[in-house]
Amino acid sequence: MLVNNAMGEKIDVLVEGNLNSPISIVFVHGFGTNKDEGAGLFVDLSSALREYRVVRFDFTGYGKSEGKQEDTSLVKEASDLNSVLGFVQEKYGDKIWLIGMSLGCYVIALLSPDSISKTVFISPPDSSQAITAERLAKRIKSRKGGVVDYNGITVYPRSSGESQRIGPAFWKSLNEFNAQMAISTYSRKTELITIIPLQDEIFERKNMDVYDRASSSCIRMKGNHAFTVQEERDALVSKIAEIFQSNQV
Repeated sequence: MLVNNAMGEKIDVLVEGNLNSPISIVFVHGFGTNKDEGAGLFVDLSSALREYRVVRFDFTGYGKSEGKQEDTSLVKEASDLNSVLGFVQEKYGDKIWLIGMSLGCYVIALLSPDSISKTVFISPPDSSQAITAERLAKRIKSRKGGVVDYNGITVYPRSSGESQRIGPAFWKSLNEFNAQMAISTYSRKTELITIIPLQDEIFERKNMDVYDRASSSCIRMKGNHAFTVQEERDALVSKIAEIFQSNQV
């Protein structure tokens, strides 16, 4: 189904699982991916959580949603998320939980929605937005054809073969975002569980202290950024299913 964002662009939203569940779990994908997430991580998690109502969506500019990639920013994605949460609340009401992946964790913290009783962060960025920006720029430059232009169009060749376009609004919003403050503030509104992969190839994990302080549970697990090794993916999926099943009241 389609949900309008604040600019009137259509966000592609998929609702699956147990449509009669009193609990909706909204998935928030990372930068430059889509509602399936890297290596189909969100597909596997959705299947494991099918006893709940699962809501997955594409940020505008990606997947099947409208919008231009070069208009993407943390602020715009937070607005997209707000539109999706408003739709879920209006249509289904009841309880909403969140799962954020990678930069999707920043988006959740920036929006800092109310009335979310449980939130799981998977493979979050460093708790310093400056380190995150530096690491992302370095990764883009390392790709053949990758160009970083903070005031123009950055070109990010992805492993899928697609070359994504990033505008200056993305870098501006990332540099202005206070990750430490936002994560700490949001953690006081929700039960925050953070899962950090020990072999993350995207983020260097030099500064993760805010997650240790702010999370009710900060779990470190064997795995790369998207937990692509089957054994490690299975362990992650089982852990997240256990987290949600531990408290359904």
